[in-house]
Amino acid sequence: MKKREFNKSLRQICVLIMVVILSFTFVACKDNDKQKSDETTQSIEEQTLKNFPKFTGKTLDGSKISNDIFKENDFTVVNFWATWCGPCVKELPELQKISEEYKDKKVAVVGIVYDGQESGAIDIAKKILSEKKVKYKNIIVDFDTALLKYMADDIVGVPTTVVVNNKGEIVGQQIVGTIEAPEALKQLKAIIDNNK
Repeated sequence: MKKREFNKSLRQICVLIMVVILSFTFVACKDNDKQKSDETTQSIEEQTLKNFPKFTGKTLDGSKISNDIFKENDFTVVNFWATWCGPCVKELPELQKISEEYKDKKVAVVGIVYDGQESGAIDIAKKILSEKKVKYKNIIVDFDTALLKYMADDIVGVPTTVVVNNKGEIVGQQIVGTIEAPEALKQLKAIIDNNK
């Protein structure tokens, strides 16, 4: 009997934690039309570079992946998104355009499915990416990686986009909110172009 009560309490605590996490994430799931334009001109010399957290995971097609992905290009645009986030889904075609526009400049785009560990999220993500005609890699992160801690501590909401150089360092500031906003898109392109 006590074991049953304990399991029930444990489930309630887990649900409460998920609600709190989703609440904080949902608050940041918004457009960012009012981002400051002065951030777009920040050069690499003015920044404190921070290493992107170590991770392992799988692409949605099941291939293993790790931080080694950053060595393949000069820069990688990393977009944290969730299947339940409307602005995240809406910006996917814009990220695909960036992927195509910068491909010959050794810049890649990678998506990290924020809710990828939830039941059914992988199938939903595959469906969304297919409908939006997204061809760049999308990742589900393993549970035991430093990236999950980073996502919990440093990602205030989705969508959030960061740029990582080929040394695995985050370049520039996080872009919180959709990159469809003109200032956000300008900021993203400036981070890449000013640091080439």
